[in-house]
Amino acid sequence: MLTTQLRELEADGLVSRKIYAEVPPRVDYSLMLATLGLAPVMNELIRWYRQFSTRRSAGQVSPAKRHRKGSAANYRKVSVRSV
Repeated sequence: MLTTQLRELEADGLVSRKIYAEVPPRVDYSLMLATLGLAPVMNELIRWYRQFSTRRSAGQVSPAKRHRKGSAANYRKVSVRSV
């Protein structure tokens, strides 16, 4: 699955792939210039992940477990605006 996604990103020109003739096989992926615009988005995702993982390690219930109860009160309406 990861390989498929990386190959799709390569086909879209978002990453480049360099294959090394080694045993075991090694492949390096690099971001292309077109992906630099995604840096602010990626930084926000990293910030969110760090905040989320800190809450989980503090012993709080994960959202997946909380939502299994099936109560509509467990869900929040989120609006997404395209830019």
